[in-house]
Amino acid sequence: MRIDHRLLGPSFAAEVSDVDMSSPPSPELVDAVRALWMEHKVIVFRGQSLEETAMLEFTRPFGRLFVHIRSQFHSRKHPEVMVLTNAVPYDEMRGAVGDNSDLAWHSDQAYTACPVWGTMLHAVELPREGGATSFADLAQAQSAMPADLAARVAGRRTCFSISGATATMKQSVSDEQRQAAPDVSHPVLRRHPFLDRSILYVSPAHATGIEGMDSEEGRALLDELASWASRPEFVYSHVWQPGDVVMWDNVQTMHRRDPFPAGEVRTMIRTGFHLPDGYGAPMAV
Repeated sequence: MRIDHRLLGPSFAAEVSDVDMSSPPSPELVDAVRALWMEHKVIVFRGQSLEETAMLEFTRPFGRLFVHIRSQFHSRKHPEVMVLTNAVPYDEMRGAVGDNSDLAWHSDQAYTACPVWGTMLHAVELPREGGATSFADLAQAQSAMPADLAARVAGRRTCFSISGATATMKQSVSDEQRQAAPDVSHPVLRRHPFLDRSILYVSPAHATGIEGMDSEEGRALLDELASWASRPEFVYSHVWQPGDVVMWDNVQTMHRRDPFPAGEVRTMIRTGFHLPDGYGAPMAV
């Protein structure tokens, strides 16, 4: 099955055509979307109008559904659906999180032992300006990495913590949530489990250091990696349109959100899915 599409970013991110997400996808459509998504890392579906159940049913065939450890994000109806909104309170059926500030670069749930693989985000309400989401191509960043930097990170592991988000993303974390997500480390250079491709795995919002380095040295290296990975030639900035659904691969990308004006409302619903059992933990190159 072929899906019409066009490239949006510098060398990744594609807009697909003629896909209706309001019904569960056929196996042929799932295979076609998955292949296109892994090739382009980020894909955009335009003009969708999805209730939570439809969003879940489209997501489900791609993998085991993700449930965020921060239960305050959960929809009141479906814990597998997150409601991301700065309207507080939003309504009696949905939760609320966040404000109108920017969100730091991150790869979803990098602070867990088996981070979420795919994320889908659907625009429900948008501000009149601002609030764009930028994506960085970490596969391209790795392949173009200077030899001296590549040598310095070879075999290294980054330490991640859920507590990092309290400062970098202005999100509260309970003691129970900290206990459920103990600090972890993952390889700085990881291999995609289904592609012949190595990836620079960075998540500045969650990273706390580099194993085997003192705090100052590790932080300097993390800052250098984040700066390299977010160079303009590796980044696609998505300006949201009403009804957009964006699907991205957290193995191959990281992302951030721009701020938007105070008093404006931005509401999104989010689903995600895991890698198959046995592939979830990031694998070193």
